[in-house]
Amino acid sequence: MPDDAIVPVDTGHAGMWMGGMFDVKGAKQSHIRSAGHPGWTFPAGTGAKCAWPGRPVVIYR
Repeated sequence: MPDDAIVPVDTGHAGMWMGGMFDVKGAKQSHIRSAGHPGWTFPAGTGAKCAWPGRPVVIYR
């Protein structure tokens, strides 16, 4: 994963696995997890890309 990646993660098992297994290694890398709204990753990723067009955005559902 690039050091400046933004990773929106869906709720449920995807969020649990990502929270336990994803290591944030770069100072600009971020991991954003939902707290109970399934399916929010695509619009969240789209919003993140609009806000930071130069950074890679990877959604995990």
